Amino acid sequence: MQVERQIDQMVRFIRQEAEEKAAEIAVAAEEVSERGETALKAPPAPSAPAAPPLEKKKKTPHSTLFSLSAQEFNIEKLTMVDAATTSLRREYERREASAAVSGKVAASKAVAAARLTVLRAQDGALAAAVSAAGARAAGLAGEDPAAYEALLVDLAAQAVHALAGQAAAGGGGGGGGGGTASKSGAPPLRLRVRAQDLAAGRAALAALPARYAALYGGAVAPPVSLDESDPLPPGPPAGGDAAGADTTTAAARGRFCAGGVVASSADGRISVPNTLDARLAIACEQTLPAVRAALFDV
Repeated sequence: MQVERQIDQMVRFIRQEAEEKAAEIAVAAEEVSERGETALKAPPAPSAPAAPPLEKKKKTPHSTLFSLSAQEFNIEKLTMVDAATTSLRREYERREASAAVSGKVAASKAVAAARLTVLRAQDGALAAAVSAAGARAAGLAGEDPAAYEALLVDLAAQAVHALAGQAAAGGGGGGGGGGTASKSGAPPLRLRVRAQDLAAGRAALAALPARYAALYGGAVAPPVSLDESDPLPPGPPAGGDAAGADTTTAAARGRFCAGGVVASSADGRISVPNTLDARLAIACEQTLPAVRAALFDV
């Protein structure tokens, strides 16, 4: 490992330094020995006056280093090696701890990315289910025209009743509820359907009073007229770029409408959408937890 290589390099460096110092000490000792032998072989002076005693030279740091004994040298070497080893061990522990923290961070990011992938897949499955429901609703009119006409009657009665209640709460602007509107001479409420549903809309308008009274305890429906000049957007095509798309989103953008009615006041200030797209959006919002539990077992 890297720490062991650094320790080996430090040991080799210290050993080389020690060998060089030992060689210097050996050379110095040999020079001192040669000077001593030369002094012993030299003849005595004839009658020269005795020289004053030589003062001992102070040891310099260099000479002090050379005069270290082998035991002191070994102690110094071990001290340096131990200090270097301790420093390397601490550095290794620091890097090991840093690597552990980095590993935990990477694992946490991987878990978060996996969860995000799962959530995206779940959202895609929910969007596919909503798209399938929207396509089924859009094809209802063509699959069973009689059932769709009966559905239009119920949707129109609900929308007119909600609109009459909002108009009454707002002071009767644009038409009141029950028989009040006809007594006061207020203009009738407007009912809009798709252009392809105009025939079914006329039939639903004719059956509206009886169905309104049956649903709301014999109440008299306010006057309602079918607005054929401003139809709702058409249904999504059977193929092409709308196939498999989320029809509720397309309807929200005003491109397509799966069917149903929109009731509004005569002046257009109050509007109650009761289309299949609006009902599907409400159903999706209310049943989302149950659908998520059924699809993903959560």
